[in-house]
Amino acid sequence: MLDYTISNIKAYEHVTKAIKLHNAVLEMVPLMEKTYKFCWFTVLLENAFIFSGGIYMLLLNIYNPFDLFRYAIFFVALFMHFSIIFVHGQMIIDSSSSVFDACWSCKWYLACPKTRKLLFIMMLRSSRPEVITGGGLFTISMETYGKMMKAGFSYLSIFTRQMNLNNSVDR
Repeated sequence: MLDYTISNIKAYEHVTKAIKLHNAVLEMVPLMEKTYKFCWFTVLLENAFIFSGGIYMLLLNIYNPFDLFRYAIFFVALFMHFSIIFVHGQMIIDSSSSVFDACWSCKWYLACPKTRKLLFIMMLRSSRPEVITGGGLFTISMETYGKMMKAGFSYLSIFTRQMNLNNSVDR
């Protein structure tokens, strides 16, 4: 009986330390959001304009292999820059979601009622993942990155088709 009580006390202490750490992180994410949301918005807006201009230049120089290669390298660098921005936002989302999973998958049913209550409160708080936004308009995540890339390639496809139609009418 004594061993069971000691292990419950240690479990309770570990859970309270985890909750303190979790609260510190939860205080940090809104601070990061407040500090960087307009910065992220500005950087992503600038990149969107650069992306649009790059598509336009790519379409103008599509028959010049040297320029086509040069713009292709530019787009690879731009995609990498976009992905670096969005992957860090996704890491915050994944980490905050994993707190819920860790609380659920531990042997909470073996813990004392005080520890179970703390775990339940922690699960409730972590059921909604923390996110960082770009100016409060969109979430910085890989899902948003995928949507932006899909939209960009859709525009590229439409512009390319329009150029091919214009070239066939001119002939």
